[in-house]
Order: sequence, then C-alpha cells, then structure tokens
Amino acid sequence: MSELYSLQGRFFSAVRNATTGKPGKRTWLGNASAATLAISANKSDKNESFGGSRGLYGSLVTGKSGTLNITLDEFLLENLALALHSTPVAIASGTVSAEELPSGLVAGDEVQLDQRFVSSLVLTDGNASPVTLVEGTHYEIVSLAGGIVKVISPASLTQPFEAAYSYAAADSLAIFANSTPPERWIFFDGINTVTGDKVILDLYRVQFDPVSDFGLINDDWGGLQLTGTLLLDPINLKNSNLGGYGRMMKSKAA
Repeated sequence: MSELYSLQGRFFSAVRNATTGKPGKRTWLGNASAATLAISANKSDKNESFGGSRGLYGSLVTGKSGTLNITLDEFLLENLALALHSTPVAIASGTVSAEELPSGLVAGDEVQLDQRFVSSLVLTDGNASPVTLVEGTHYEIVSLAGGIVKVISPASLTQPFEAAYSYAAADSLAIFANSTPPERWIFFDGINTVTGDKVILDLYRVQFDPVSDFGLINDDWGGLQLTGTLLLDPINLKNSNLGGYGRMMKSKAA
C-alpha cells in the first residue's frame, strides 16, 4: 500500500491548564492555507586527535528547538489576538448626547468623534439657542465607521459644536496589550488525502511571536502569517507517551 502523503486538516487552539497540563476549550482557527513544523537539535561535535585525520569522534546534543509556521486566512478574534498579542475586549453599544468638538474649525477641516461605528449623528452649534447643523450644507460625513466629519460652512454658526449619536457594539484589540506573548496548545486534526488515514498532532505549549507582516491593503486574499516557538511542557514530559513538546498520531491501516 502506498505511503505517499498529502495532508489537509483543521487547526485548533486552547489555553493549557498549568496545573494539569491539559488543554481547555478548543477554538477553531478557521482555514489555514499553509502550515509547517520545523524541529532541530543543537549539537556540539568532538573530533578525534589520536588518529591524525581529525575525524568526527562524538556528537553531543546540547539543545532542542521547534517552530510552528502557520498562515491563518480568517479574520477571527482568536487569530487577531495571537497576531497582535492582545485580549479582545467587548465594547457595548451606546449613545453620546453632548460630545464637544474642537474649537476654531474652518471649512475643509475634518474631525473624529470619540466613538466608532456611528449612526444617527446630530450636530448642534454652541449658541444659547442651539442651531442644528444641516448635513450637506454645514458638514458632511466622511466615514460613519470611523466617526469622521468634515466641516463645509461654519461661518454663520457658533463654536464649539456638539455631537449626539449612537454607536454599535464592537470588539477591541489593543496592540501589545498582553505583557507576555500568547501561549496556546495547538491541535491539528488532519487527514492524509492519499490514503485516507487520520493524522493528529498535539503541540502542548506554543508561544507566538507578533505578526511580522500584517497586510492592511490586499489585492488578493489576506492572511496572518504567524510563527510560534515550541516550549517544553514539564508535566507532559513525565509521560513517555506524550513527550515534552508534542506528539503526532497516525491511524493504523485497516
């Protein structure tokens, strides 16, 4: 039977329990267009000095290392959290009643509101009997998502202007919000498409670097290219069937 292989599969992440060494709730990372595992051993070689040829006499393994390189295609919260070293924070929807804009605005100036994903925007001037600004006459909306407003004709109005609006719920990810790099248990649920054999890979502790190339303008499909370093798991190291870094399992042929 052929043992050629071509793998496909799904990647999941989980937070590892530091006490039990077991993974918690798994999160599917969506479609991954590429993934490679690179493992290596650092060696210190010793050459002989008694035979005259200085041949290799011994080789001592001084260290082991591994990296996971994965390209995640989907704009999911977990993927962004790994890429940005962040923890998502849910922002609830709400309303703003009297947000004061900067003073001294002239025609052509653009200002940004405090909130994002804005709707139902109303601008009034600073007169004792406030005048409601007319969209298309006094101002125009550049971006409701960005909360950006452009002043058109402020001459007859009293500044500062005030904004009242609603804003939608959102997920916020502050870049480098986490003091330590994110660490995950990575699980690969795969299949050899040549033979139909199932292939399982567990990596117990993968510490991810921040994304090195986050394309913000895409002519084609976007993707988050992440690199994670394999760390030693001292709990699973005690189990010879698990090893300290991870294990691969392949189903037996029927």
